[in-house]
Amino acid sequence: MARYVCRCGSILSDSVTPEISYRVYSDHEWLDIVNDKTVTEGIMIPDSDLCAWVCGKCGRVYLWDNTRPSSRPLKVYIPE
Repeated sequence: MARYVCRCGSILSDSVTPEISYRVYSDHEWLDIVNDKTVTEGIMIPDSDLCAWVCGKCGRVYLWDNTRPSSRPLKVYIPE
């Protein structure tokens, strides 16, 4: 459970509003998961290395690297 303040001032929290958080997989990673016969239920899908948070107020997308603890996002994308 984490919390981050968006540049627009909105507070992002995956414990208060978990719908802001998305797992990000490459096509190769996802195909490996789909083709893995041991993954029989959604709960068995492994965590991804990347996570994206979307601000509901301004639409910014924050990309986090789950493999290293950091208080700063890896990348920030701003809608045009």
